[in-house]
Amino acid sequence: MIKSPFIINDLKIKNYDDMMTEVGIHLLHAETLLDTLVKDVINEKEEKAIDFEIILADHSEAGYSDMVMNRIYLNKETKCVEIKMREHGQPICWNDLNLSMKNLIANYIHINLLSNEIYTNLKKH
Repeated sequence: MIKSPFIINDLKIKNYDDMMTEVGIHLLHAETLLDTLVKDVINEKEEKAIDFEIILADHSEAGYSDMVMNRIYLNKETKCVEIKMREHGQPICWNDLNLSMKNLIANYIHINLLSNEIYTNLKKH
């Protein structure tokens, strides 16, 4: 008889269920925070947009390529945050991005906000 590698006692399974539930809650919380941060920053801008350039590696069936994101903005008609890609005519909806991509973009925006504030304060002195 072949023993399945997935047979574990019920107490361990309950513990793993609890752990996975906790992971799900934290991931949802992280995504919600990123969504709120990016939308808030965009809404602070008069033009409701931030120009930037992030180059990301993309792996598809055709192989590796670079994706260049160069603008994030609030679409006034749909009220959706969208990202303009240099190579693509159609923007990407923020909600379609995975957590890792959202985190990367939010960090880039945050670091630029901090650096602009530091530069502004240094100019005053």
